[in-house]
Amino acid sequence: VTLPVTTVEHIVTLAGLSPNTKYYYSVGHTCGMAETTLASGTDYYYYSMPNNTTDSLRLWILGDVCSNNPLGLPSIVGGTRRQVNVRDAYMSYLGNKRLHGILFGGDNSKLEGFDGTDTALDYNLFPVYPNQFRNTVSWISLGNHDYGYKPYNDSTVASYNAFSYPTLAEAGGVPSASKGYYSFDLGDVHVVMLNPYHPDAFLTRGSIPGCTGGDWLCLTSYPMSMYLLKFDEPANRLNLFNQLQQVKWLKADLAATTKKWKIVLFHTPPYTKGTHDSDAPSTAWDKPEGELKIMRELLVPVLEQYKVDLIVTSHTHAYDRSFLMKGVTDTPTKAQFRANPNQLLQNWSGTYGPSSKPYIKNSPYNGAVQVVTGNAGRGATGDGQDASTNKPHPVMFYSDSTDALLSRGGSVELVVNQNRLEVRYLKLVDDNSLTPT
Repeated sequence: VTLPVTTVEHIVTLAGLSPNTKYYYSVGHTCGMAETTLASGTDYYYYSMPNNTTDSLRLWILGDVCSNNPLGLPSIVGGTRRQVNVRDAYMSYLGNKRLHGILFGGDNSKLEGFDGTDTALDYNLFPVYPNQFRNTVSWISLGNHDYGYKPYNDSTVASYNAFSYPTLAEAGGVPSASKGYYSFDLGDVHVVMLNPYHPDAFLTRGSIPGCTGGDWLCLTSYPMSMYLLKFDEPANRLNLFNQLQQVKWLKADLAATTKKWKIVLFHTPPYTKGTHDSDAPSTAWDKPEGELKIMRELLVPVLEQYKVDLIVTSHTHAYDRSFLMKGVTDTPTKAQFRANPNQLLQNWSGTYGPSSKPYIKNSPYNGAVQVVTGNAGRGATGDGQDASTNKPHPVMFYSDSTDALLSRGGSVELVVNQNRLEVRYLKLVDDNSLTPT
């Protein structure tokens, strides 16, 4: 492969690979007749994607991965070993089982003072997961901290250049022509990666009332996004939402797939009462949580309309998992939710054990499960971050959204085997132990 210009971001397209096959590779360069190998060995390999629907598939989900000081450098004050321990605990749990992909749920380039930069990626992400990046396909979604101290209409942030994205449907789905959102197929699973912060290519809006700067550059106009809808009047939001290119693509992509399972991942949770609150006011400049309410009121109904089975978010530095549910566009009380069979569709736990049973997906469509997983590195109490509201959201069956539990890190594993999808939450016993459990 010869490139006409000098670059530090290399993308090589490989054709003719057999599915579900282990391939070894090396990386190097030539200068004249001299060949230099930069990286190679028995640990430089990856598996091509399976194309059948009978193998068991395993995905690892990491939300808000970046601890402030995961590697324990004395030059950085504060932080915990949470990120490293979550990694090591999962790798120990995984053992020799095959991992088919890693989904990063946003805030992947968080480092105090360097949010959204190559410095954050080079310190807090790539060196923490060297073997995982080397051997496993990774799928990236951006969060608010991945834009750092730039407005969300900036497309030059580090994460857009440090990864390659299947914008032309190279991995399945409908072409998005955008690094901000895309989809891929894995066996009989269709996964959609969204970005509510991503700017629209055509739709714009004017200045934001009350904009006072801070981490933002106050402008007279902005490219529109799902995030910015919170600054519009409620009566105008649905019309603007449906005009967004990301929303138009999402509907076309979900309508086109014939896969058995549909999973959608994005950063901003529609239902949370942890380190963020999905019921915060929508329009006030100094109440920056309103985008979560937008997700619940506008995005979730689209996902339900197109029969999505599992919705995965992060942002809140905890783990929460809902009942099988649909149609919750407001926030009922716990008693109201439990008593409404049109929202709480199957009133049992869905957990393992002789006294429980799985949620059963029927035709016609009967709802989705919501998972919030944002404690793979960040935390509410363990590393000096936001304090929990200590109010688990009413739709959640299981919640770590309490101060006592938020000092523990964790990650999520999805295992899909034909007509069965399992969500497994693995929580650390101790964030800072040198022998992670």
